[in-house]
Amino acid sequence: YSEKIKDIKDVKDGAKIGIINDTTNQARALKLLADKGLIKLPQDEKQQLVSVIAKSKEYNPRGFELSEVEGPQLVRSLADLDIAVINGNFALGGGKKPSDALILEATENNPSLNILAWKKDSKKAEAVKKLDALLHSAEVKSFIEKQYADKSVLPGF
Repeated sequence: YSEKIKDIKDVKDGAKIGIINDTTNQARALKLLADKGLIKLPQDEKQQLVSVIAKSKEYNPRGFELSEVEGPQLVRSLADLDIAVINGNFALGGGKKPSDALILEATENNPSLNILAWKKDSKKAEAVKKLDALLHSAEVKSFIEKQYADKSVLPGF
């Protein structure tokens, strides 16, 4: 997302790029930038960090200023950044739509999705099974598709 440019091809060398500061989503953000050819990722996944990439001519040949920002603050930080990689939930919460984005993650074969997880508890097991079945129902899928016609949320089942 950006308030300054309209096309990812217009990102200038040395641009300020906001990236979420939590490790899991940071890896997704860096992969998206690498997939678009803006940066390169180290082969060692443990080195795929903003702190490593930002100061490396090999991984950051265009000299981008990579800033780690709290997820909920990314939309508000757009005025101070050239671009920001913003998770869908934070973008939606900040009034952004997928159509506002310069680039989006591919949905096909994307491992990032929400799952229902719970601690095994015999008192709640039947209720959770029922909830799981309802969440995966045709009615919920239809609701998601209608409520999020802009495809900001997709049913993953």
